[in-house]
Amino acid sequence: MRYLCNFSTDDLDKEYYDVVIVGSGIAGLYTALNLDNSLKVALLSKTSLDENNTSLAQGGIAAAIKDNDSPRLHMTDTLRAGDWVNDEKAVEVLVNEAKENIANTLEIGINYDRDEEGSIVTTLEGGHSRRRILHAGGDATGREIHRGLMAEALSRDNITIFREAFGVDILVINNRCCGILVEVSGRKRVFYSRALVLAAGGTGQVYDDTTNSRVATGDGIAMASRAGARLKDMEFVQFHPTTFHCGEFKSKYGRNFLISEAVRGEGALLRNRKGKRFMEDVDGQELAPRDVVARKMFMEMHKEGSKYLYLDITHKDREFLVKRFPTIYTKCRDIGIDMAKDYIPVAPAAHYMMGGIEVDLMGRTSVPSLYGCGECSCTGVHGANRLASNSLLEGLVFGRRIALDINRTIGDTVMETADVKFGKLDVFHSLNWGNIISRIRKIMNRKAGIIRTVEDLSDARDQLEDILRIIQKADCQASYEMEIRNMAETALNIVKAALARKESCGAHYIIRQGD
Repeated sequence: MRYLCNFSTDDLDKEYYDVVIVGSGIAGLYTALNLDNSLKVALLSKTSLDENNTSLAQGGIAAAIKDNDSPRLHMTDTLRAGDWVNDEKAVEVLVNEAKENIANTLEIGINYDRDEEGSIVTTLEGGHSRRRILHAGGDATGREIHRGLMAEALSRDNITIFREAFGVDILVINNRCCGILVEVSGRKRVFYSRALVLAAGGTGQVYDDTTNSRVATGDGIAMASRAGARLKDMEFVQFHPTTFHCGEFKSKYGRNFLISEAVRGEGALLRNRKGKRFMEDVDGQELAPRDVVARKMFMEMHKEGSKYLYLDITHKDREFLVKRFPTIYTKCRDIGIDMAKDYIPVAPAAHYMMGGIEVDLMGRTSVPSLYGCGECSCTGVHGANRLASNSLLEGLVFGRRIALDINRTIGDTVMETADVKFGKLDVFHSLNWGNIISRIRKIMNRKAGIIRTVEDLSDARDQLEDILRIIQKADCQASYEMEIRNMAETALNIVKAALARKESCGAHYIIRQGD
C-alpha cells in the first residue's frame, strides 16, 4: 500500500515551509545550518532532540588534517575498506571536502580534543593507514558535535524545530515531492515544502542485537521507497565487532552498548574464552576492516559455542583509560568490569547501513525536490563496508552539498498544495504488533546476519512477505505501528538485495551449497 494510514490533507492542519528536514542528527542539523538564512526551515525530531545515532557515536570523525596525511591516502583507505565497490567520485568529494567542513564545525563551536600545545589530537582506527580520527570528550565525539550543531540551530530565527514529530509519508503531486504527512505529539499535520530532506537515520532496530538508538527503524528508507525513490546497496549492513555483552543494558536502552573501535586503535586485543588471541593471522589483525573482524569473531564464537569473546586493554594504566575513554570506562565500571584489570566481554551487533536511498553527489533522489542525507541515504561513499569514522564526515560533507543545491535551485521551485487523499486501509484491522516486531528481529538476526546462506535468506524473504501481507492492510494510527511496518519493509529490502547479490562482497558474506 502507498501510505501507512488513511487521511485527507483537507481535514488536517497545514504548515508551509521552504525546506522540511526529517531528522535531528548531524546530517539534518548541518544541512539546516548551511541553508540560506532567508529560507523558512522546519526540522523534525522523531522523539527528543538528542535521541539519535549521532549522539551515540564514540570514536570520532575522520579527516586528513595532519601533515603526514592526505585526501589521497584517506581515499585509498576508504576504497580498500569498501571492497573497491565504492563510488569513486563520491569518495573523492568526501575526502577533499573534509578539511573545510571540519573548519566550519570549529567556527560553530565544536570542541575537539587537543594536546598541551593546542593542536587537535588524532587517533587510529581499523582500516586507516594514518592517525586521522578527530575526537571530543575522549569518547563522546558524537555527543559534542550534536551539542554544538543543535545549539547553533536553536539560535537561528529561520529554523523551527519540532520535537516528537514522526514523519509518516512523503506527499507527491505531479511526480514531485511537495511535502510530508507528519504526526506531531499524537496529531497528524501536513507540512508542505518546496524541498524535503530525509536525514532520518539508520536501520539497526530491525535486528535483535544492535548498537543503534531506538529511533533507527528505517523510517526514511521505507517512506522514500513508498514514494517511488530508488534504493541502492541495501544488502550491505555493517556489524560492529565490539559491543558490550550485557543483557541488562540492552533491556534498559533497547540497544547494545558500543565499545568504540578507538579502544582497539589504542592497542586493545581480541581474545577467545580461553584468553588466546585469534586475530594474528589476519592482515591488519585487530585493526582490520570491521567486516573482517566481525566475521572472524563470529566464526570463533561458533567454534567455541560461545555468545561472546573478550577485549583486552589491561596493558594500559587506569589514568590513561579514564582520560581517553571516560564514557566507556564509567559504563564498564558500573556493570562491574574494571578495564584496567578485566577483559571486556564483547560480541558483534548490527551497527550501520551502507545502502539506502540512492542519491547523487548533491544528495538528490530519483524523486524531484526530495533529498537524502546521512545513514538513510546511499551516496556510494562506503561501498560494501564503511571505513571507521567516515559516517559523521559524510553527514557534514553531503549535508552542506544538499544545502548549497537547495540554495541555488529553490527559487525556481513552485510549492504544490493540492489535496491528497488515501482511504484504502482496514480501520478495524487488529494485530499483535509486539509479536510482529519480535518476529522481524529474530528473522533478521538468524537469517540475514554476519554470515548468510541462500537458504536462510530465501526463508527470511518468505516470512517477511507473509508479515507484510498482513500488516499492509492495517490503517496504522499509532506511531509505533508505523515504525513496525517501516521495519518490515526495510528488512525485506535488505533480504531481497542480499539474495540478488550472488557473490560475497564486504559486509555481505554469503555461503552457497558446496562452498
